[in-house]
Amino acid sequence: MNLFTALRAAWPATLDAPAILTDAGPYTWADLDRASAMLANLLESLQLHGIDGRPPVVAAHVDKSVESLLLYLATLRAGCVYLPLNPAYRAAELEYFLLDAQPAVLVCRPEDQEWVIPLAGHAQVEHLFTLGSDRSGSLLSHASLYGDAHEHAARQPGDLAAILYTSGTTGRSKGAMLTHGNLLSNARTLLRHWDWRHDDCLVHALPIFHIHGLFVACHCALLSGTPMRWLNTFSPAAVLDQITAPAEPRATVFMGVPTMYGRLLGHEGLNAEATAGMRLFVSGSAPLLPAAFSAFAERTGFTREVRGRADVWRSVAEIPSEVATDGDGTAVVDNAADLFGVSPIGYRNGQFRQLVFRLGRGLQFIETVIRGASRLDRDLADQPLERA
Repeated sequence: MNLFTALRAAWPATLDAPAILTDAGPYTWADLDRASAMLANLLESLQLHGIDGRPPVVAAHVDKSVESLLLYLATLRAGCVYLPLNPAYRAAELEYFLLDAQPAVLVCRPEDQEWVIPLAGHAQVEHLFTLGSDRSGSLLSHASLYGDAHEHAARQPGDLAAILYTSGTTGRSKGAMLTHGNLLSNARTLLRHWDWRHDDCLVHALPIFHIHGLFVACHCALLSGTPMRWLNTFSPAAVLDQITAPAEPRATVFMGVPTMYGRLLGHEGLNAEATAGMRLFVSGSAPLLPAAFSAFAERTGFTREVRGRADVWRSVAEIPSEVATDGDGTAVVDNAADLFGVSPIGYRNGQFRQLVFRLGRGLQFIETVIRGASRLDRDLADQPLERA
């Protein structure tokens, strides 16, 4: 199944309901459907060519915006492979990824176009578009010429959907090949373990060039048909404004990284009253220091021990070996967070296992069991397989 098909099937029957709320106004579910269809029609019109039997790759080196999320959805619809790239990458870094992944399409920021053009030419990129966080650039101009109905490309669970490069903490960044089945299985598992509800509303303040912001946060909302309160950039004041906003839909879920929680703790507005309407806080991508965890608990009252249900704190990057044992079927896998952010997959001796870790000395265990078709079973070009 094409991942987009599963996402689209979960959207509300009333497509006029708000899907993404921004400072500039709401995007309805119908807006997401029509706009992603127009972009998918544009991609299909280009008659793109894949490499080595893989579908064509669409690389996005752009700032966070709703339109960049729409580009991702359109890439899935068109049956292409999405490659998100950190917009902070400069020429040397970008050249490496372009030469390695060999995308057919590259989308960059309008202000970067001048220095990106020679890199794209050297990497033999077929088409270059621009997209700004203010909706500027050539991508939307071209897409506006196409219709807003689109029949998604047929794909199987084992077909490639996205490429995500690891952070490079253990060497040169490697491309993880993520299939439609990989991503759908992970999202469904997280929805179950976080007890995602029909009335949840996510405050989305993460970047969307990595797993946590795109494949965890966005997928949870899109696959449950629940809205997001969208921030293109993070600030403690903006997050607290969204958390405390009285208008419907009320915020209930926030996902962030430890630096975000540190900055939230530095804001005087963070307290139990401000977070009274929240159900779930998630910390991922790196360990949350025990002092920060304790301070957040003291300020907000979020102190519960949970096992895969509501009010979960999760931190899975760079997990020290001493915080989990190898007895009774548990395992900590090197570099799991590089690939799965807050969605760890325990893989050992051909079986999926339980991943157990501790957030800090004296704090309680949180257990996560994630099973299913989430193994990474493909290599990118000649790169070694990254497996979690």
